[in-house]
Amino acid sequence: MTVSIENKLGISQRIDSYTLINLSELIKNILEDISIQVKLSDEENTQLSTSETAVLNVLKFYHEEIDLSSELANDINYEEIIQSVYKELKKIIFHHRLSSELLTLDYWHIAFVLWRIHHGGLIHFLEMIVSSITELANQTDNLEDLLDILEIINELTLAVVPEYYDDMSDSDPSRPWRVLLINYAIVATRTYDINEIEAAYKFLVSHLPEDAAQFFKEAMLQMVVQNYPQDVRDVVENFYQQYTVNQEYLKHVH
Repeated sequence: MTVSIENKLGISQRIDSYTLINLSELIKNILEDISIQVKLSDEENTQLSTSETAVLNVLKFYHEEIDLSSELANDINYEEIIQSVYKELKKIIFHHRLSSELLTLDYWHIAFVLWRIHHGGLIHFLEMIVSSITELANQTDNLEDLLDILEIINELTLAVVPEYYDDMSDSDPSRPWRVLLINYAIVATRTYDINEIEAAYKFLVSHLPEDAAQFFKEAMLQMVVQNYPQDVRDVVENFYQQYTVNQEYLKHVH
């Protein structure tokens, strides 16, 4: 469980404090919390379902097999299993209202993904890591934290399998690659850092051209609502004119 002093640290420092080994402590804390719930209440919805008990037993068993060998950073099966671990733990946390464990799970999960990347592994499964990053970004307005999140996103976009770079379709707005890049642009805007904003916007235009016009239209509205600084407004205005106004004009004349 995250100790109180960690709340005073930046996101990057907090993530650095988590490793694969922390999975054991996290599972132990969840089991203890659920056990306390069951003892304090006879309500049916606080009891562990058979499937949840099976999941936790599998997780406890799997922990004994966790290996920090760098060779596993390139193992797609290992990555898939860890994603399943995260997904199932998150379900249990939400079902039993163990909100205090949620950020711990996200920190641990991001630490695992960064471990893979730093050992040369590619990221094949984006859904769960995008969920972790999004939840983290929604928890803070601190500039240093937002810049840390941007760095994580930058690393992730460079480490995804090539298939993601070919995904320019607007067929599924909830697909993780789209959600990641939209959040990349949003977090960059929230930093007020012109260089970061321009880099994120250019990446969005390059890899999600179908979404650019609508994104910049909505960004222009937020400039007024959130009272952004003028230099940030100027950048957004520039992209809005180029990729929204111009595109709408071209559609009209054709």
